[in-house]
Amino acid sequence: MELTNQQIGGSNYFVGPTSPSTESDQPELESINRAALDHLNSLCVVIPAKNEGRVLAKSIVSVLTAGCAPQDIYVIDDGSSDDTAGSARQLGVHVLSNHTSIGKAPSIRRAIELFDLCSRYEYISVVDADTQVDRDYFQSLVASFKANPKAALVCGRVESLPCNWATAGRAFDYLFGQSVHKNGQNKMKVVLVAPGCASTWKADVLVRLECDPAMLTEDMDMTVQIHRQRLGEIVYESKAIVYTQDPNTLRGYVRQSYRWYFGLWQVLRKHSLPFRFKRLDFEVALLVLEGLIFSAAFAASPIIIMLAPRTALSIAVADQVMMAVFALYFAFKTRRKDIALYFPAFAVLRYATSLVFGWTFIKAVIFRVPRPDWFTPARY
Repeated sequence: MELTNQQIGGSNYFVGPTSPSTESDQPELESINRAALDHLNSLCVVIPAKNEGRVLAKSIVSVLTAGCAPQDIYVIDDGSSDDTAGSARQLGVHVLSNHTSIGKAPSIRRAIELFDLCSRYEYISVVDADTQVDRDYFQSLVASFKANPKAALVCGRVESLPCNWATAGRAFDYLFGQSVHKNGQNKMKVVLVAPGCASTWKADVLVRLECDPAMLTEDMDMTVQIHRQRLGEIVYESKAIVYTQDPNTLRGYVRQSYRWYFGLWQVLRKHSLPFRFKRLDFEVALLVLEGLIFSAAFAASPIIIMLAPRTALSIAVADQVMMAVFALYFAFKTRRKDIALYFPAFAVLRYATSLVFGWTFIKAVIFRVPRPDWFTPARY
């Protein structure tokens, strides 16, 4: 399907011209995962992007290298002020440009409807513009669908691209969360979040879901919709790896966490979690209770230190020793020296995010303040 310079649904939506890539833009022929090509004729990739000109080309090239053809890649430029659309067109993929920003979830829905993706493909994979997929990513996803006929959604493993201490901290978060929580949730069939940068849906399931623009974490919202509507299983595939760019400053790290946690409370309120006595509800209840206890403990830590300094010191030392063990293990397993090097600073990040967890609970659940604006970290 090729649409060129067509106006879609009024003056705000355009499909930009697709043009052949220059030879320098294309990945080397021998680097393309040709073993995946025969398995990907029923899969397409949707990449929403706003002001991502600095990183989008790397994302698209990684998708091409993983075996997806240009005609099966659909980029939505959501009212960018930079050359996001141009960098996509140079690689010969479909480009849908919104003259004004409408948000990530509505942009994905617009592309699905415009290009009729749900009737033309069996699987629809969503990849963020700041994310690069592993060479075997799609091959692993399709194999997981074939091995799990009841799967409605397969999500991959997220790794943070290295930059500095803040990204090392986020890399540790991902590794710990996926190794402990995600693996456990997968075995119990209660995966709570399929990350937006690494999710692939069965098309006949995706078409039945709501892309709610009010949700800050649309990926969690759509994951829970599958559970609530009993549309199938959600599978975590650890062999399907993506590499994403996370904030490299403390302020960016905290703002990203704020958006995630505020979005969490939005989704819990929308879907009456954890009050319907399903397996997912029990999992959410445990996670929320754990988070609130840690948040309260960190908030009260100055008082605990004043009243019982020795006890506080013993707890802090034991906690750091445990974190050191995990950090060294993950550093060795993933060959990430930065995780081992910077792990003492992770205590600062944990303290900050624990406070953010409790603060967003107060704002979103108790006072029900309006959702904050979408946060896009500075690219590097």
